[in-house]
Amino acid sequence: WANYAMANYPPSTSPLKSACDRIVDGSITDGMKIWQRFFAPAVAQSENGCLDMNMFVPQGVNATIHCSDLTGCGVGFDGESWDYQACTENIEPFATNNRTDMFPEYEWSMQWLDAHCTSRFNIKASTTASWMQTQFGLQPQYFRNKFAETTSHIIFSNGENDGWSAGGVLQNMSDTLIAIVIPSGAHHSDMRSSSTNDTQDMINARNTEKQILTSWIQQLQKTRAVHNHNHVFTTEFN
Repeated sequence: WANYAMANYPPSTSPLKSACDRIVDGSITDGMKIWQRFFAPAVAQSENGCLDMNMFVPQGVNATIHCSDLTGCGVGFDGESWDYQACTENIEPFATNNRTDMFPEYEWSMQWLDAHCTSRFNIKASTTASWMQTQFGLQPQYFRNKFAETTSHIIFSNGENDGWSAGGVLQNMSDTLIAIVIPSGAHHSDMRSSSTNDTQDMINARNTEKQILTSWIQQLQKTRAVHNHNHVFTTEFN
């Protein structure tokens, strides 16, 4: 689910668009076959017409599909690495209730996460639960009121088709802490190569990012040139 949403760009040709088309193009009364069509590319790789969940197990000791990231950790070494990071640096307290979402009810708990992380990596997530806030100054009160006083020159770009955008910076925090929101964008889709299917808001966002970054680099070059000139002048004068 998370990967389909993160990859939902360009919206006219994305894997999610294709998956939804496969649902709409078939019967909507055939139960689990609906999901077979939704996951058709993965199902096609199986021998019995069922989705092989083993395809989604990360690498490493005591690996499970249900990992430290409820949306999925991925497979192989990448999946193991993300599972570790979500046990140590990036704790994600996600839950579902089957009322405001379409997923089975799941109540998140630090106790479960500690048990999982201990089994996987012999560490407890509870010992580093505030690591990211502490290291990067992301405590809510500090981030809203003080972050701009000590930080500059960051572009926060968010594609609204990406579920992670809900936790993103969606408004400018200063003249050099700039938020760019892309309604048709997905997960870091502005950093992909351009294509004939690019939406206008994506084209505009990339052009804006290019202009901002170019101006920042030019400003830095001027500052360094002045500094180097003054340094040489001072040295020669002495």
